[in-house]
Amino acid sequence: MKWRWNRGRVLAGFCLAFFMYGCGQPHYRLEGQIQVEATEVTLLDSLALFALDSVFQAYGEEVRLLDERRASALDSVEKSSSALNRPIVTANKKYRAARAKYREIFLRLRRFQSFGGNPIFTEEDVSVSTQKLLAEIADRFYKGRAFSLETEGQIRRYLRQNLVPIERDMKQKQTRLRRLQNSKSGQSKGRDRLVVVFDKMRKVLVETINQRILATLQSHRVTQTQVDSGGYFIFQKLPPGQYHLYVPHPLPRGHLVPVMVEGHQKQDLGPGNARTLFVSESEAG
Repeated sequence: MKWRWNRGRVLAGFCLAFFMYGCGQPHYRLEGQIQVEATEVTLLDSLALFALDSVFQAYGEEVRLLDERRASALDSVEKSSSALNRPIVTANKKYRAARAKYREIFLRLRRFQSFGGNPIFTEEDVSVSTQKLLAEIADRFYKGRAFSLETEGQIRRYLRQNLVPIERDMKQKQTRLRRLQNSKSGQSKGRDRLVVVFDKMRKVLVETINQRILATLQSHRVTQTQVDSGGYFIFQKLPPGQYHLYVPHPLPRGHLVPVMVEGHQKQDLGPGNARTLFVSESEAG
């Protein structure tokens, strides 16, 4: 009799356990239809949206820092370039003055005449270097105009004493002007290179953040189901709670729709509940 009573208690315990298990946490169905081309619908946990917002906040901060670096670098180049404006203007004035002085002194060569009584040099010869002039008058002949040995000697003395020093000064001023202009041009090209570099960095950041977003969403995956030919999907035996329906189409937009499962639930996915999930490539420009 005692054995039967103990056996009865054991059986009663099994029945109670079975009853409690059978009456445990309920499970529900979540179904819907998707109106975009997709083969699968993923169910994410309740923290998915919070995690995604955190990634976007981090991205915003990284973009801000990159933009600050870009602005600082370009501002530095711009200031350096602007600092050259006044020296270039000054150098240009000095070069023009030296060139005008050289032209004035050169034109005095017109007093030297050929055997025919014509000036040996004309205004067209101002651009000819003194070195070339000294070489070409060696035969007492210049551009079809012949002159005496005495005239050649006078021309040589005039060139060496009056024009060579001025020409040297003029070339020095021209060299300084060109150096400043080349420096400004180089800084302008440097600015263009900086823009290209930072544009590439922005694109890399966009690619990186999209990979981070994808990894974040995948880490909050609960389960996944197929979409049939009619666009219908269904999740079975879901415990009650907060979920997110996730479909990454069409990129960079997609669906991340919160769903509170408290009973059998239906939630369709269409253009109306799509949102931006990934950073667009256009934001890299």
